[in-house]
Amino acid sequence: MRRQYLRLRFSAKYLRLVKWTILVILVVTLICMVTQWQSSGKMKVIVLEEHQLALKYWYQAVSRGTLPSHGNTLIHIDAHSDAALPEYLPQFPFFRAPKKDYEIDVMMQRNDVFVEGAVIAGLFDRVIWIWPSWDTGTHDEDHDISQEEVGWTVHGGQKVFCACKVTPESRQCDYAVNNTDLPLDPSSCNVLRDYSLEVVRDKAVLQLMKDEDWIEPDETIILDIDEDFYGVESAAAVLINAGIPLHVIERLDRQISRLLCPRNTWEENLADLYIFNILEAITARCMHHAHKNTPCKNTDGEITVFAYNFAKKKMDNQLKLHGEMFCFDMTHQTNLNEQLQSVITSLLELTHSQLGVLAETGFCLVSTSVLSEGYVPFQICHGLNFPNSSKITFHLPTRAEVIGRSFQLGEILPAFLANAKVVTIARSIRDGYTPRRYFRTIETDILNSLYASLKSSFSLLYSGDLLGGVKGWSQRHKH
Repeated sequence: MRRQYLRLRFSAKYLRLVKWTILVILVVTLICMVTQWQSSGKMKVIVLEEHQLALKYWYQAVSRGTLPSHGNTLIHIDAHSDAALPEYLPQFPFFRAPKKDYEIDVMMQRNDVFVEGAVIAGLFDRVIWIWPSWDTGTHDEDHDISQEEVGWTVHGGQKVFCACKVTPESRQCDYAVNNTDLPLDPSSCNVLRDYSLEVVRDKAVLQLMKDEDWIEPDETIILDIDEDFYGVESAAAVLINAGIPLHVIERLDRQISRLLCPRNTWEENLADLYIFNILEAITARCMHHAHKNTPCKNTDGEITVFAYNFAKKKMDNQLKLHGEMFCFDMTHQTNLNEQLQSVITSLLELTHSQLGVLAETGFCLVSTSVLSEGYVPFQICHGLNFPNSSKITFHLPTRAEVIGRSFQLGEILPAFLANAKVVTIARSIRDGYTPRRYFRTIETDILNSLYASLKSSFSLLYSGDLLGGVKGWSQRHKH
């Protein structure tokens, strides 16, 4: 008996030793992978979600010594300049390079101010914005060069950033208050930084590339590409075009944000799948009892009870496994049930075809959790831009346009890659810009263009906060 006990005891110790050995090997392997990524001489290509997250990776390149902290050139291939003035906050690195991570966080305020924020911090002294030909209506020239100045002024007793555009004929300045640009007397802008800005139409780049002096041999370049360069759609318009009233969209946003409170992208995917399963169940029952234009609540008298019971059972299962993604503590189960009932009631106002569009659009956090402190609303994944309430130019490309633009990028990119130190690619799906139906084709084509120019001489990294993961939002439910 004692001999058997000793054998069992030895086996237990052996198993623990094996487990610890495996754990140590995994940890060492992970450290080696991270170290290799940080120290590898290969250029880094990073795919990220919201565009302002590029700042995080640019300054990682600075900290690695790959990129100088001042005086670089930004090649910004994008439908938008992303160069609006940021809000001044005490933690903002005031005309100096950021020293702490929280200072970079402050610079990542919005997706339309991060370029100017990087200029203020001194990262760039030259910005070349390449815009797509489908947006000719908002540009006067194919190639415009200006000297830009950035400084500060005082408004209402508070320090704010200001900017001036300098041409041989004039010097025009403005400042930003509550995301609105207001004109400013040029003498009131205390200029602390200047840089060269070139605004170039995509078709004009090939001609400029023939000038050997356009890009100097010693320029250090950050190549930054937004996938909305191919086109910009309003994800909200897809819902409205399906006949879902705006007030129902807004009500569902409020109701869902009170039911589900995911804290990260993992819980975000679980929360989206939970609602998706509810929509599938309601749609399947609704299709068998109603015309496609009939609201599901009018199909049969039991559908409300069916939908609620189905959703409640699913919720109870999820509460046991992933209760943190719901908006409640253990003393408020009744309130959670009420929120679920309100969501079901609103969903049943829709037809089964509208529910299908809603399921395809999906549900997500308003912004990546790393960009916000505290609570981030979870709602329909329609992005930031609604039709007729945005200054954004919308353009839904054809498949032929997508192919043509990819061919064009393949011609343009080699001119910049020789001097590029880092490449960032923004998906811009969460904020509702890049056409979702072409997302996979767009990203694959961009990466193929890089492969064709660089072969295997770069490391590809996918950000951990991508909407829907590496495969993307449209593939989130496919395994």
